[in-house]
Amino acid sequence: MSDLVIDLKNVSKHYRLFRSKGWRMVDALGLPVPRDTAWDFWALRDVNFLLGRGERVGLIGRNGAGKSTLLKLIAGLIRPTSGSVQVKGRVTALMEMGTGFHPDLTGIQNVRASLAYLGVTGKVADRKAEEIIEFAELGDFIHHPFRIYSAGMQARLTFTVATSVEPDILIVDEILGAGDAYFSIKATERMKELTKNGATLLLVSHDLASVQMMCERAVWIDRGRLQAEGDTLTLCKSYMSAVRQREDGRLKAAEITKVPSALSDQEGHLVTGRFVTGAPSAPKKRHRIRSLRLLLDGREQASVQLGDARDNDPGEAIYLNDAPGYTNWSAPKIGPDSTTWREFADESGRYFHAPFAIRLPFELAASGVIEIEHAAEAGEEVRVEFTIGENYSLAGPLSPSVDGAWQIERLRLPADLSPLSPAAEQETDVKISEDHVVEGDSYGKGDVQIDKVHFFSPDDDEQEERRTFICGEAAAVDIEWEALKAIEHCRLVLAIYRMDGRCAAQLVSPPSHRSAGRHRDRVALLPIRLGAMEYIVSVGIFRNLHDEHRSGAEPLHVLDRRFRLKVMSPAGRGLETGDFLHDAVWHPLK
Repeated sequence: MSDLVIDLKNVSKHYRLFRSKGWRMVDALGLPVPRDTAWDFWALRDVNFLLGRGERVGLIGRNGAGKSTLLKLIAGLIRPTSGSVQVKGRVTALMEMGTGFHPDLTGIQNVRASLAYLGVTGKVADRKAEEIIEFAELGDFIHHPFRIYSAGMQARLTFTVATSVEPDILIVDEILGAGDAYFSIKATERMKELTKNGATLLLVSHDLASVQMMCERAVWIDRGRLQAEGDTLTLCKSYMSAVRQREDGRLKAAEITKVPSALSDQEGHLVTGRFVTGAPSAPKKRHRIRSLRLLLDGREQASVQLGDARDNDPGEAIYLNDAPGYTNWSAPKIGPDSTTWREFADESGRYFHAPFAIRLPFELAASGVIEIEHAAEAGEEVRVEFTIGENYSLAGPLSPSVDGAWQIERLRLPADLSPLSPAAEQETDVKISEDHVVEGDSYGKGDVQIDKVHFFSPDDDEQEERRTFICGEAAAVDIEWEALKAIEHCRLVLAIYRMDGRCAAQLVSPPSHRSAGRHRDRVALLPIRLGAMEYIVSVGIFRNLHDEHRSGAEPLHVLDRRFRLKVMSPAGRGLETGDFLHDAVWHPLK
């Protein structure tokens, strides 16, 4: 790339975290601090990134993935721990609203001060100030203190001032999210105009429609590493697929644990595991651990690369507890081929173990597996245990490595790690009584039993279980059930409710005669047209359910509001679709 303006080579950023501000101050003065008062946190690891003049590139990724750290490095606000950052040209970074603005000065006073800081004075400053006032459209508020501005008004003025003097590189980090749609369109046009004149744009936004509209290339940052880069549409699709899989796990966890959806994503079912020796003592050898992967039915649900960026970040699904002085995790290690790992070794930890935590997204009693890539030394037993109440349960020992080579070992998680204890499971078992008494979220007369409800996409050859769908794609639900005797006028119902309790859709099968025995029915939504939001789904089988009747049907078995479902907007669509996306045809009449 001949006209290169940003060149990042093997960039890593390390922070030293302290237990208190006091110890941070002691360290800043260059004085020694006790080992158990600070630990290492790698925000980025070995990021390589090139950007040419006039390019518009979007940075996407989850909160805490490392996007803002990367932007601060490019803007020169922080320095890399290792690697090189080369930036050519003047950088304007819109990282936070109101940066550089004094809250007690009026809008116009802040404009004048900002222009002076940018080296614009005299008549040129007068002309620029008029242009800023006209573009920001704040009216009389331009003469009022900045501190009384709303978030949208602050975003307007901050953006307008920053782009009034054309930068070589413009960095925008979610700041326009606080603005209204009208100003966002104006800002988008201005950014396009700047890039036409040779400016380079780096845009961070969780609104993928904005990224696709503004950027021709995208970069996906995840857990402190560059996950992928490429054309915007392809990368956004890959990112949305990863988001959908994560949402599937969250929704299924909420069904099992009965945790409200808004809480389950943050808290989940946290389980602590640990590496320990067979004897109650610190290890005498240094056992290398490279990665941990959580598998369900052979599919990866979450993973962590030890020694890599954010391997000790509590916001992740799997992370290490590496508190110095308390645990026996070594500092991160890195080999000549950039392979990273940590060691379970005698690091003078108060406790003899090397612990880690997992947020379990599913009920794992039957099929949960922890996959460990390691090089455990021979001559000392290394065990993997998990907490159950106040006790630990053994998942299994690690096999010694042959000649120090890396090897992969899978251990089944203890059955008692299920999010529901055996007692809780017994309480929520379906109990059908002749008088239709509702128990838990299941009721009915008892002539039939629903055994399985399977959500999937019919376009998926493997028909993998799903709980999230994109509005407009094909969706289907299979219902497997058993009739204890023949049923006249049998109908199946799939009812979809909004989170506020209102019914969004009710799909009823035609009436039919069903014999005693096993049955499997499918309802297909080709495509699904529900609006983008979360839903609760009920599945039921009824006898004598008539369209003209409001009541009187016999519920044979109903799983009432048992399942969670989420519909997401298509990638690249920013316009609101409402509660239902109708198929419509527009015809110009004149």
